Amino acid sequence: MTIKREKLVYAAISLFFFGTMLLFLSVPSLRFDDLAQIGMCDKSNTFLDMYKLTLATDRMPMLYHIIMFFWLKICPFSDLAVRLPGMIFTALGVFVCGLFGKKLYGFYAGVFSACFAAISIGFYCGAAVRPYGLLFLLIMSALYVYFSGIESRATRVGLGILFGLIANTCYIGIIVIFILFLFDLIDVARSRFDRFALVPYFICGVIFIPWFIVGIVVPSLCGSSFAVNAVGTADTSVADAIGTVIRSMKLFYGVAAVSLLSVFFVFLRLCLKREESPLRTFTCRLIILYILYFFIVVSAAFVPNALFGFRTLLPIIPIGFLLLASFITKYINGKIRITAAAAIVLAVPFFAYMF
Repeated sequence: MTIKREKLVYAAISLFFFGTMLLFLSVPSLRFDDLAQIGMCDKSNTFLDMYKLTLATDRMPMLYHIIMFFWLKICPFSDLAVRLPGMIFTALGVFVCGLFGKKLYGFYAGVFSACFAAISIGFYCGAAVRPYGLLFLLIMSALYVYFSGIESRATRVGLGILFGLIANTCYIGIIVIFILFLFDLIDVARSRFDRFALVPYFICGVIFIPWFIVGIVVPSLCGSSFAVNAVGTADTSVADAIGTVIRSMKLFYGVAAVSLLSVFFVFLRLCLKREESPLRTFTCRLIILYILYFFIVVSAAFVPNALFGFRTLLPIIPIGFLLLASFITKYINGKIRITAAAAIVLAVPFFAYMF
C-alpha cells in the first residue's frame, strides 16, 4: 500500500470517529467545567475581561480561551457550536496518532493506534468544551515530530512552537515537555555536541514567558495565591487521594489500567529482545515518558489541595495504546490482525454511546 493510501486510511478512521461524535452529540451532557468555559467566553467583551475571568475562575493558560472567545463571537450558540472546536481538534489528534503509529511500528500499528485513541479518550476530549482535544492534538503532533528525528533547525523551531502552544494550553502538558527535555539534556551531556537539540525548549520558554508573567507572577505579586489548577482542587487527605486514584482507574472501564498494562507487556518484550536499534531506543523513551509522567501526576495527588483525576492522564494514555498496537502487530498476523482492526473500528459507535 502506498503512503498516500495509508494516510487516506487514517483520515477515514478520523472522519468516521468525527461522524460518530456528531451522531451521539447529545448523549454526553455538558459538565460544570464546560458551562464555566462557555460563561467565560460569553461574558467577555475584551481580552482584558477574558484575562480577569481566567484568573478568577480557571487559572489555566489562555490559548483555548482565546480560540473559544473568537469562535463563540462568530458562531451561533448551540450544543454543536460549543463542542465543534474540541471535536475537530480531537479528530485531527486521532489522525496524527495513526501517522505516529505508522512512523514507528508500521501501517497496522497506525490503524490500531488511531482506533485505540478514538475509543479510549477521544469521546471524552471531543465532547468537552475544554482544552483537552487541543492538548491531545498538540502533544501527539509534538511527539510525532520529536520521534521522527530532528535533523534541521527549521524542524527544531517547529517543535519549539508546538511545545510553546502545549504550555499555553494546559499545565499538565508541561510535564511531557519537561521529560523530553531530560532526554535531550542527557544526550547533549553524553555527546557534548549538537546543543541545538535544546533550542525547542528555549523557544517554548520564550512563548510561555508572557503568560508566566501575566498569569502567574503578576497575580502572585498582587496578593493572589497561585495554585496550578492542573489536577483540580479539593481538600484531600492521603487516604482520599488513594481512593481517588483507585476510582479514576475504574473510570471509562479501566482505560487507564489497560494502557498501563500495555506499557508493562512491551517493556517485557524489550527485556527479552536486547539488540540495539533506533526503534528500540524510541520505544524505551516512550515507556520512560509514560512511567515518569504517570508517577509525577500520581504523586501530585498527595500534594495538599490537589486532586488526581482521569483527565490528568490524557496526555499519556494514547502512548500506552500505541505501545499496545506495536505489541499486537508484532505477534498477530494475517487475517486475525485485519479482523481485529475492523472490529475495533466498528466498536467506535458503541464506545461513543457508553462514554
